[in-house]
Amino acid sequence: TIRLINADGKRFANREFAIGELLAKLPWDDWLSLVNSEKLTELLEKLGGDWAGYIMAAVLRMQKKFTGTKLRGMDMVVSGNIPLAAGLSSSSSLIVATAEAAITVNNLMSFPSQIVDLCGEGEWFVGTRGGSADHAAVKLGQKGKIIKVTFFNFAVADTVEFPDDMVLALCDSKIKAQKNLNAKDQFNHRISCYRIGFKLILSAFPHFAPLISHLRDVNTRNLGVPLSWIYKMLLHLPEHATREELSDTLSNSDLTSFFRTHNPPADGLYPIRGVVLYGLAECERSRIYADLLKHKNIEEIGKLMNVSHDGDRVAKLDEFGNIVPYQAPSSNRYILNLIEDLESGDPERVIRAQLQWQPGSYHCSIPAIDNMVDVALATPGVAGAQIAGAGLGGCMMVLVHRDSLDELKDNLIGKYYQPANISPSIHVCRPIGGSGVLFKQELETD
Repeated sequence: TIRLINADGKRFANREFAIGELLAKLPWDDWLSLVNSEKLTELLEKLGGDWAGYIMAAVLRMQKKFTGTKLRGMDMVVSGNIPLAAGLSSSSSLIVATAEAAITVNNLMSFPSQIVDLCGEGEWFVGTRGGSADHAAVKLGQKGKIIKVTFFNFAVADTVEFPDDMVLALCDSKIKAQKNLNAKDQFNHRISCYRIGFKLILSAFPHFAPLISHLRDVNTRNLGVPLSWIYKMLLHLPEHATREELSDTLSNSDLTSFFRTHNPPADGLYPIRGVVLYGLAECERSRIYADLLKHKNIEEIGKLMNVSHDGDRVAKLDEFGNIVPYQAPSSNRYILNLIEDLESGDPERVIRAQLQWQPGSYHCSIPAIDNMVDVALATPGVAGAQIAGAGLGGCMMVLVHRDSLDELKDNLIGKYYQPANISPSIHVCRPIGGSGVLFKQELETD
């Protein structure tokens, strides 16, 4: 039996559940069958987004992995200071902490990369379909350093010192992204766009299939093609498509497993090309980030952040200072212009058309955070700003020089928090060590 007590008892009631009873209620063939099962859907509806679901997720994923060990119960007291529903991985942190406890209490033989993978898969239990990057950051963080990791297969690719003269300011919009409401639908909708886009690429370019296992494999280095070919591949993806159109195009594939993760979007459309372009560009931005940081090229890093946010942006100011809807382009004309730029021979145009400078169109920000980003970018000493986490609310993060931090705070308070009658919430951050277990005797010794 797992008994849960939360230090914030007013918001999170005590909970208790028996591991054996959960196992009896749910299919146990394999983890994917479990998280896609109707029985789990019914259980999640009863839980209604309750915090105990994240504890269940970690415990059951560990039990499924270590089937030869009957996991013991635990008495858990949970406390934390990560802002909730703010895009700062509070749920992922809870899952990693629970996994650490379960591994320790049950003396399970595990290792960091396995824990990261299991925690990422474990979070599927609560209905989201994300990856393991957040869990990797929680588990593998190092004080004062940025860790570059790769997945499939998992590895720590590089470790780079975070600049002493810079900080990351996390600024909370105070608008919550509740994953148990429509935000989860939109989150899973975008993940489905990635997965369907990947299938469409394989269908249109079957000769590349032996080289492509994941969407991230669609790059110039892996395929041995110029960047213009990558853009030509994107032209084969629909800018928008309905479920029926996608099912007809991919008639040899069953898309039900993708569609069942979310309710149909209000407009009925899946923006496949813009989402795939965003994903490929994000992969390229992450690939070059560590090298830029090594060479202390903060200006370029800031530009990458700004372009990345434009891929999420939903609103901007027009020439008259009015807030108007915005969506980064992914039209045929836009892609064809990129190809023309690459083939122009003009160095400026060629640089402009590089993949890392394309925002793509993920479109998961909110107007309030777009406003905060614009306020931050207008502050001298700010290198870059972008939404944090999965979006749809929460925080933005600002890379800013230490000496400019006070001015940034003043601008955000004066131009966002006070006009909106919101109490300021700005956290000044630097990298810290990752998760682990402290034993009583170690605390007493220290």
